[in-house]
Amino acid sequence: MKFDFVGSRWFQPLMIIILPILLLLLAMVLNADICYFFLILLWIGMGLILFYLPKAKD
Repeated sequence: MKFDFVGSRWFQPLMIIILPILLLLLAMVLNADICYFFLILLWIGMGLILFYLPKAKD
């Protein structure tokens, strides 16, 4: 298998923002339980923290 796409500059925003938002919309359409909403929002929050950490200075 080739995993060249993992190193691309669009992979991280895809996994942190776009995919969870699509899952959140799908959960809304399927009337999912509130736990799924919280897990997806937690995923987005943790991903945004990963965006912030490399740029933070001591």
